[in-house]
Amino acid sequence: MLFSAALEQAEQFFRAAAAVGPETRALLVFYGLAQTGRALRAVAQEDSDWHRSGGHGLTVVGASIGDHLSQALVMDQKKGHFRDVAAALGRASVPEEQTVGSLSRLLSLGTRFALDSPEHAHMPLRLELTSPEQTKVGGSLRADLAVPAATWAMELPPIGKRLAKHYDAYRAHVREQLQQYPTLRDAELYDPTPEHFDLRGGGGTRWVGLAWPGRRHPGFEDSGAPLHEFSDDNGRSVLIYPRGAGADLAVHPYLLWWAVLFAMAHHIRYEPTKWAAMVDVDRSDEAVTIEHIGEYALKALPELIHRTLVRTEPE
Repeated sequence: MLFSAALEQAEQFFRAAAAVGPETRALLVFYGLAQTGRALRAVAQEDSDWHRSGGHGLTVVGASIGDHLSQALVMDQKKGHFRDVAAALGRASVPEEQTVGSLSRLLSLGTRFALDSPEHAHMPLRLELTSPEQTKVGGSLRADLAVPAATWAMELPPIGKRLAKHYDAYRAHVREQLQQYPTLRDAELYDPTPEHFDLRGGGGTRWVGLAWPGRRHPGFEDSGAPLHEFSDDNGRSVLIYPRGAGADLAVHPYLLWWAVLFAMAHHIRYEPTKWAAMVDVDRSDEAVTIEHIGEYALKALPELIHRTLVRTEPE
């Protein structure tokens, strides 16, 4: 009963949000998303008493509230609904203060609508299943990770002057980068010529070959989601998320949306004058972005919520 009632309420919150403007939309979307968290917990925790205790589990640091949404600081309260949902998913909460701008950077909002914040050193990366014709039949699972050359590639000495220690240092550097992506930590580097380690490709994007010897590579006809245990996506090309600040677990887009929308809802409820200025295109350089976030949330969240509710997340 709790599962279906919470989802029905969430749907009605989203329908109501679609009918209003940026002045109140984020508040309705936030409450809709929070109710889907109750639905998720109803499945994960059958005890019917938990939903009567605890608060949202998030807070906006009062001293950080100013004229820009991007600078507001959000963190969890070490207990409560948000933290419990994060635990149910096996993903990072927000144990350290983070700006709304920083959290939003990990979402696929598009560069035109990014809130002001430095880009993270480690952003979500695309992992693609290696095509079956490039692997042995029944061999180990293999996939290729698209990475930014600026932080993952290393310059090697000229050919003829390269030594084993240079290749070893390159491998160690790539493994260190992989440690920032918790769901990939048990992956092995796949290198067809291990004595001459390098990343494939050129320009701004390079490719890291990964292998999991204990898992079988799917064939052409195999269905399912072979990369799902590393991501909340289901296909043969998925997004891999970095660990959360102050956490050893990967962030989750469902939780990132929750934290960003909570901060927006907080301003609507408790800082209406400041919020009115933030959404005024004549007074705020964030107004267009704020409106976009609200509109994009209504498009992106239903499918993300469905994936999160029906799929078992990586441990």
